[in-house]
Amino acid sequence: MKGKLMRKTTLFLATAGLMLALVAQTTAAPKPVAVVSFGGYDALKKDVAYAGQLGGNPDLAVGMEAMLKMFTGGKGLVGIDHAKPWGGVIYLEGEEPTGCAFIPVTNFAALQSVFEPFVGKPETTDSGLLKFKTDEGPLFAVEEGGWVFFAKQQSELKLRPKSPGKLLGPLNEQYDFAVQVNVDALPDSLRQQFIAEMKRESANELERKPHEDDVEFQLRTRIIKSIIRAVETITGDTEQVTLGYTLDGDAERAFIEVAVSAKPNTKMAEQFAALADSRTRYSGFILPDAALTARWSGQCVHVDAQNVTEMTAAIKTKLMEEIDAEDKSDEEKAFAKDLVSEALAIMEGTVASGKADGAVSVRLGPNAVTLVGAGFISDGKKLEGIVKRIKDVAASENPLVNEWVTIDADRYKDVSLHMVSVPIPDDADDREKAVSLIGDSLDVVVGMGEESIYVAAGRDAMKTLKQALADSSDEAYRTVPPMQMSMALKPIAEFAAVVGDDEQERKHAKMIATFLEDVSGRDNVSMTARPIKHGVSLRIEAEEGILRLLGKVGAMAN
Repeated sequence: MKGKLMRKTTLFLATAGLMLALVAQTTAAPKPVAVVSFGGYDALKKDVAYAGQLGGNPDLAVGMEAMLKMFTGGKGLVGIDHAKPWGGVIYLEGEEPTGCAFIPVTNFAALQSVFEPFVGKPETTDSGLLKFKTDEGPLFAVEEGGWVFFAKQQSELKLRPKSPGKLLGPLNEQYDFAVQVNVDALPDSLRQQFIAEMKRESANELERKPHEDDVEFQLRTRIIKSIIRAVETITGDTEQVTLGYTLDGDAERAFIEVAVSAKPNTKMAEQFAALADSRTRYSGFILPDAALTARWSGQCVHVDAQNVTEMTAAIKTKLMEEIDAEDKSDEEKAFAKDLVSEALAIMEGTVASGKADGAVSVRLGPNAVTLVGAGFISDGKKLEGIVKRIKDVAASENPLVNEWVTIDADRYKDVSLHMVSVPIPDDADDREKAVSLIGDSLDVVVGMGEESIYVAAGRDAMKTLKQALADSSDEAYRTVPPMQMSMALKPIAEFAAVVGDDEQERKHAKMIATFLEDVSGRDNVSMTARPIKHGVSLRIEAEEGILRLLGKVGAMAN
């Protein structure tokens, strides 16, 4: 008896659970195609206050509130919860967009009194919704759980989110304003429609052009087809795209960020995962006092090696045809073909490896310009051999090459450093200015490791390159963001104040440099790619000095 009771109870609970699950499935709202988040009134007021501070108008936020009160008959935004974010959602019914907006409230009746002079008192529909009359047509509203939801159609309010605060939370924590698109919620028919349209638009480009030979046609069509395949992969593998903006008065910065995530267990997700372990052997090539820097690193885990080989072969065929068409001796043609073959082999090996690693810095000063950089290549020693052969041939044709080029001019550990030093001609345009920046000659230093190329140019090129090599050795294979670029405005302005084309340009540059004196070191604009879960984000950020300069320019314009 007891066993039968237990079996009946278990069967009843399982059946009830199944029915509840089915009900939940049929009543749950679909995943929104897009979510919009705005930080709310307090966040807006804080940003306006900081913008006023930057522009020399510390009472800007107070003025904003005064205007709101004047516009609303002295009431202001009563009834709204100033601390919570505002938002909206968009869904798709078939291929038609639908959705609603929502704001947090503490007293909806008080808020209605603010807008009654503009839209009148609302009507109540049979379904209990409020109906406002606006110049754009009817607007329906319903209050629920401390939020008011608005939509143009009554049916759109049926899909209102049950927990708006939870929905907006992650976006509101990161951004003042954000739009998040759930690409995986788009119907596959739209994706296929987009791909089909792209292929139709590309059809003309896949046709042979007049005067285009076989190799040119093959190369161009391969590139176009590769782009189409890449777009198909991206549209199929992307899960979510987020665009966000923040003005952060506490950290004295502003940034715009794009974040892309991939569906789990896709090629795109695997590629993004590889970026989480981006490492560089060239960390010393990011000079701390440089005006411009850039670095990149990572591994492509899905390289089409066959496509790389076929494209390289096509390029080689084209170049060989051009060499044959030149008016040169058979010996000269053979030499050129040999160099091209070796150079293309290096290029193919570098691309086919899927590996990216490099860095470059430009140091600018009123009396000095220096560039230094390094990068991965598949066979540095083979490239070094090509350079030496070119130097020998050039010297046989022009003896001055031996004066300008010094092979093995210096050395750092196992890296031979070769120097090219070309005197600046006496009749060169702006010679005096050039000499003040780089000296009496343009110095270029080139070195190759087993899988690296190193280069420096400008004043103190050799010294700068050796120091960068030493600093890189101290931090071998350091973990870094997959991509990072930075520009410091103050040294660029100081440089332009000296080398500007005319007096007016130099005057403006000097004004900018002087203005940035008080924020030296906080005058950077940067762009950084960072790994995130199943994806990557790209952030463009401006520091305090840039924001203050923009505020100053805006105040002057006003």
